[in-house]
This record gives sequence, structure tokens and C-alpha cells, in this order.
Amino acid sequence: MKLKKYILFTLIFIIIGCQEKEPIVCDLIVNNGIAYTKGIDDDKTGYASGKKFSGDCFINRDGSIWKMLTYKSGLVTKEVSYYTPNGGLEYIGYRKNGQIHGKFTRYYRNGNIDIEGEIENGYYEGKWNYFNEEGALIKEYFFEKGTAIDSLIY
Repeated sequence: MKLKKYILFTLIFIIIGCQEKEPIVCDLIVNNGIAYTKGIDDDKTGYASGKKFSGDCFINRDGSIWKMLTYKSGLVTKEVSYYTPNGGLEYIGYRKNGQIHGKFTRYYRNGNIDIEGEIENGYYEGKWNYFNEEGALIKEYFFEKGTAIDSLIY
């Protein structure tokens, strides 16, 4: 009987803990690169003031969402930017320990990919693909620690 209660309690805890919170307007205090919550203690958001922020928030520009930021323990881990006012996707980039790191993709206003590649600790790394507005691959660059070492033009 105790085992059943333990399993039930564990499942409920996991379900509640994994629920995503709705993104809020980024009204954070940034100190030494760490984002803390500011005056958003209300029951609507569930975020306590003065805590390292974890979750999604957005920045408005021209009345539309301009950037969506994902934080973990006060550090930005993902940034998505939109063209305004039409709201089309401009780019998606990731961060690790506060530094640009990971897959990066930039888009044309028509939605096709413009550039895609990997960034390691702030430097272009490996193969980067460049496309024209119609979506055709036009060139490839190969990087090592931010320095282009080879390229192909189509």
C-alpha cells in the first residue's frame, strides 16, 4: 500500500513539475549577466521576486513580440527573434553559460533559411550554409574557431 502511495505521489509531483509556464513580458533585473525576477510575485505568473529566472519571457517592439528568451537559472539559453511588425522569424540562437553557443539559423522575411551553422563558445565552427531567398544553397564556408578555412561557391 505504501508503495502505491509513493508511486502516485511521485507521478503527481512529476506532472506538476513538468508543466510549462506561460511566457511573460521580460521585466527582469540583470546583474553580472544573471537575470532575476522583479516584482512579479502574483499568483498569475507564479514567479517569486528576486529569484534567478527560469522560463520564457518576451520583449515587445512596435506592439508585436520581437524576441522570445528562454532562461535557466538566470542565464539565457535560447533566443528567438522575429521581424516586426509582420512577426516572421528572423533567427534562432542558443547560449551556454551566457555565451553564444550551439545551432544558429537566420531566416529571410519570406521564411526561407538565409544562414545556418554551429557556434562554439562565440565562434563560428564547422560547416555554415548560405542560401538565396528562393532557398537554394549558394555557398558553404568551413570554420575553425571563427576563422574561415575553406569555402564552396555554387
